[in-house]
Amino acid sequence: MAAAWPDSVHAVEASQVWGVPAGVPAPATAIKTGQFTGPAGPEVNSIGHIAWDGNDYVFAVLTDQNPSDVYGQQTINTLASLVYDALDSD
Repeated sequence: MAAAWPDSVHAVEASQVWGVPAGVPAPATAIKTGQFTGPAGPEVNSIGHIAWDGNDYVFAVLTDQNPSDVYGQQTINTLASLVYDALDSD
């Protein structure tokens, strides 16, 4: 599955490793994060592919109306950790 993603999502700078890979014990196979200030405040997004525990997971978290970029990143990190905790408990 990772081969279908553009090369740019495979070469992730360390400062950009937040969001979808948060809380997963395996490194992200591909990730795209982004943030910009929209008319209602910061919009912060994270989309990624994780190959973990013999499974492939692809999911996205899109947020808007965040009080700050950091708040949006922390929200996505928390949601991603909750998802992986739930998957790991199976």
